[in-house]
Amino acid sequence: MKKTKRILLGFTAFLMAAVLGFLSPAEVRAKPKKYVKSLTLSSGEVIIEKGSEAVVTATVKVKKDASTNVSVSSGKTTVATAEVINTEGEMSVIAIYGEGEGTAVIKVTTTDKNKKNKRISKKIKVEVVKEPGHEGIIGKWITTDFSTVYTYNADGTGNYQIFSDTGVSTADFKYTFDGVKLNVSYDNWVMTNSYNCTVDNSTMTLVDEAGNITTYYSADIKDSRSSFGGNCYSVFRNSASWEEAKLQCEKMGGHLATISSAEENAFIGSLLGTDETVPSYWLGGYRSLSGENGWQWVTGEEWSYTNWTDPGPRSEKLYLEMVADGKDYTWNCVEDDIKSYAQGYVCEWEADSERSTSPLIGTWEFEEGIFSWTFEGNSTGTWAYKAGDAGDSMKFWYHDNGDSVMISFDGWMNGTDYKYTIDGNKLTMCDAGGNELVYIKKIEDAK
Repeated sequence: MKKTKRILLGFTAFLMAAVLGFLSPAEVRAKPKKYVKSLTLSSGEVIIEKGSEAVVTATVKVKKDASTNVSVSSGKTTVATAEVINTEGEMSVIAIYGEGEGTAVIKVTTTDKNKKNKRISKKIKVEVVKEPGHEGIIGKWITTDFSTVYTYNADGTGNYQIFSDTGVSTADFKYTFDGVKLNVSYDNWVMTNSYNCTVDNSTMTLVDEAGNITTYYSADIKDSRSSFGGNCYSVFRNSASWEEAKLQCEKMGGHLATISSAEENAFIGSLLGTDETVPSYWLGGYRSLSGENGWQWVTGEEWSYTNWTDPGPRSEKLYLEMVADGKDYTWNCVEDDIKSYAQGYVCEWEADSERSTSPLIGTWEFEEGIFSWTFEGNSTGTWAYKAGDAGDSMKFWYHDNGDSVMISFDGWMNGTDYKYTIDGNKLTMCDAGGNELVYIKKIEDAK
């Protein structure tokens, strides 16, 4: 047994000596040098439409004086491809292209150029969908203060124009939109501005990363109102109290809808749909006295037709709403006008309310025609702008309330109120945020 131990100890000593004969003491103690410390991706999952592209940034943390590179690969998939389109410092910009419907994995790898440590790799899951996600924002959009027009093209490119008293400034950009997140870059994706984007009733709302909100109107929108018996109706799905809804309809030159027949009730009901998030809508009925005879319409017309939900109206209830049940469109009454009851409202415009005698009628120009308002006598108009030899225009609807004008770019699905004053040939318009612009009436209109 002792002899066996001596043999093993001798053999071990022999191996150590052999190894130390080939390696220096420094080489034995040294550990592999780690030049690349970490790889971070801005997103691990991407949803894009076929034929479009998305952008992901890769940030590499390295040791001092290390030199690294980033590479991408998508294997043999025909769903998506990728390439590094820009690298500055620690950040690389990766463009991912949707080639065909389905899912794919993009592999992102970084290593130091001298290959002195193992590579670091991460994966991006890519889903390519058939329908173009940015379809809802293609076209022209204008800010509510009418100072900026953004154009989004179907190929993921765009342009903006800003109008001011010093002239027109313009710039091109690229963008991606997945139905929720809008990414915009003015320098080929070196830097990206990201927004949460919602499009509702031809109004686009952007919320940037700091929480700032900007609202835009769409151009080339047709009148959203529907006609019955010569009158026009429009459904608004934003929550409002009965008094707020009444005031909003009046600002737009109409009134809360009134109903005088089963046919009119069925027509208005058909406009409501069956959206579970909007179960009922304010109508223009209210009770001024107790009992059935106490109910009346905001227009003062005869209260002749009813469609109450059983068992009928209760004497303490004050305001009228229609139930969006997709079938009978019965009426309920509620005791006050708080927003928690009806979640929307219906406005109506009389057939003889379409003509306007507003002092706004004519064309008003800002800064020698950089942009202008033309108010027609039929309560519609045109907002126009130009940049050099180029320009464009947008239709709007308006109602003059005397000291303010309600303007809509989406056929009265939404409207914005602007205070105004006219002093000779000078028109001053001011929005709710206090932004004020002055316009001069065109010479031929000023006579």
